[in-house]
Amino acid sequence: MTEYLAAGGGTIAYEVAGSGPLIVLAHGMGDSRAAYRAVIPQLVAAGYRVAAVDLRGCGESSVGWPAWSRTAIADDLLAVIRHLGGPAVLVGHSISGGAATIAAAQEPSLITAVVELAPFTRKQSIRLGDLRVKRFRRGMLRLLGAGVFGSVPLWRSYLDVAYTGVKPAAWVERLDRIDSLLREPGRMKAL
Repeated sequence: MTEYLAAGGGTIAYEVAGSGPLIVLAHGMGDSRAAYRAVIPQLVAAGYRVAAVDLRGCGESSVGWPAWSRTAIADDLLAVIRHLGGPAVLVGHSISGGAATIAAAQEPSLITAVVELAPFTRKQSIRLGDLRVKRFRRGMLRLLGAGVFGSVPLWRSYLDVAYTGVKPAAWVERLDRIDSLLREPGRMKAL
């Protein structure tokens, strides 16, 4: 069941399952807490209380935030942990991986461990040598197009390049859900 927490000028959506030590799961940009749908039951079965969070502007969280930085996301994650009675293991993917590191640095007493999945933990840069890799060029062009043109189809095609190999079960349905969410007013700005 979705719950909501007012924080930092907006509302963060999250859901909690299980009991035991707290784990907070934060997804990457342009996604939702559904990114962790296959992991949550396993963590609950292992004896954890798991909170999956929609980042600001994503999923069911509100749009129209005053800031979209990793630091702002870190503040949101800390608010959720405080609200749920941390400390917590904080798992972050992509931009929320960087936010997890910032959260741990800001309030180490609330974070028992940080797990980063392909994190943006520092300013991103592109080296010219990276452009020799076809998959990298394809992904960057789609990512750039999604950002510059606010294109949901380009974002969707970027995800197909970014997630290499065999796609997880219900991949097309998941992309359809992301597509639907990003078409809501204000969601592409969050991306």
